[in-house]
Amino acid sequence: MLNASCSGLTPGCCCVLWVVFLFAVPMAGLPKGSGQFSPRASAESAPIKRASYGTPTATLEPEVKFIIENSEGLPPEFESDINLQLVESGRISNASLRTELIDRAFRAASLAQQIANLQPIAGTATDSRQGLLGTSLFATRLDRLSLQARAVRQMLALHPGRARAMFEELELQFPPVGCRQRLTYKPSAVYQTLAEVARRSFTEPEQRQGPRRTFLSHYVGDLKSHSQVAPVASMLSESELSGAELRELVPAYAAALVELRGDAQSFTSEVAVGYADTFDAWKRLLRSLASSEVSSGQLPEAFRTYLVENFKGERCRNEFAETHPNGLPAAVGQFNHSFERALRASGLAAISPKELKNFKEVDAEKDELLWKSADSSRMLGGLQKLRDNDRGKSLTPVQKSSALWSANLADYLVQLHAWSGTEEDEAHFFHERAFLYEGLVDLVPGSEERTKILESYIEFLEQNSFQQESRVEWFVHAKRLLDGLTGKNTRSEVLQAFLNSRDRVLSLYARLAIWKSQRDVAPVPTDPKRKQLQ
Repeated sequence: MLNASCSGLTPGCCCVLWVVFLFAVPMAGLPKGSGQFSPRASAESAPIKRASYGTPTATLEPEVKFIIENSEGLPPEFESDINLQLVESGRISNASLRTELIDRAFRAASLAQQIANLQPIAGTATDSRQGLLGTSLFATRLDRLSLQARAVRQMLALHPGRARAMFEELELQFPPVGCRQRLTYKPSAVYQTLAEVARRSFTEPEQRQGPRRTFLSHYVGDLKSHSQVAPVASMLSESELSGAELRELVPAYAAALVELRGDAQSFTSEVAVGYADTFDAWKRLLRSLASSEVSSGQLPEAFRTYLVENFKGERCRNEFAETHPNGLPAAVGQFNHSFERALRASGLAAISPKELKNFKEVDAEKDELLWKSADSSRMLGGLQKLRDNDRGKSLTPVQKSSALWSANLADYLVQLHAWSGTEEDEAHFFHERAFLYEGLVDLVPGSEERTKILESYIEFLEQNSFQQESRVEWFVHAKRLLDGLTGKNTRSEVLQAFLNSRDRVLSLYARLAIWKSQRDVAPVPTDPKRKQLQ
């Protein structure tokens, strides 16, 4: 967990962990063969709930039947995700059953705790409260809109018209984000799904006669957040629209863009700092118009007005929002350069510093970092001493096999188990202790001791009330274990421990992972000494 590049006890020591997690590739499938796993309850022996599907449950593969029927009643994010993973696996051939699972996933997702995918603004520490929520959402995608968009994409392959109707049920609400907040929306996946719906769910007559224009006009003209600006522009260029459709929809987008104000933190994140993606989406839209022989009309002027009006209003102070020597924000300078030809063709001048006077800058709220209490700092320091020598270099396997190191480890484990977190915020304590367990799993060589540490960690996860407060933040640590991103050569061991867990979520995700990685393998009989899945 803790990389050698994290020095001392300063905040931010977990940054490397999260960078590795977010961009690591999950491990490949499990080794084939059923002898290595011993689930608590086999598909044949466990009590199974009755459900009604488009195909008789008796015809289902027993393990699939078990996973489907025991996903019912889980927290909605997990029920939705498990049903979607079954469909996405490509191993369920019955179309009626796939349709039913997608419907179930879509309905369950509507009750997810988090409404939309969020991202921390530039400069937010990954081991801070809001930073952890943002990175957890990025890694799991278990928010309502992300899950429902996945369901719509799967339904497109089965019933395009039904998929369109499902998309129309999405509540695309993005309330303004002020400068005091550190998380902004990231709805790009939703608008990518909208582009797919536009391409695949309308017949040629519907495309020619107007229903597709009518369908898309609602989304194009309803910009409430700056986080929608680039995704909607991309959607327009990716939907394979006709010239006639573009002539109607692009002016609606331009008009909505000119009226968009406020939502200062989203503007700072998406434009003042993250302008590259926004400008790239605008360029692609202009190219789409040119290739369809459609005039750009008022679009360049709308781009210009949008930037001027928002840059001269309230701005959120951010160290990554650079300013050119001439006083222009870096984003505006880049706009003048990148869109010079489009501006000139429309008879417009470049944006000047004079147009952006009298703006107001507001600071973002300071986020609380982990490891600030005396106890948490001491526990983190103890783990670092187990990992590194006095010169800050990682201990070798030989050094970690010494009696002294084993004694120090035993003493540290006693301290970790005794640490109650009374000085900590509940969320901070949960993440800190989880990170320490992950560090130990990474650190301790394969042995009975590591098995005991892993079992203690999973017991900590399954008994933790934080699962109810923030499911995605709880699950992201379980996902790291499940995907093999914590500890070398531990995945089989993790899956076995998850199968034996008293937590239904952990146990069912393990069964799903094993089923997805093995084909034509009979379930292992239940160990009668193990408790049944609760």
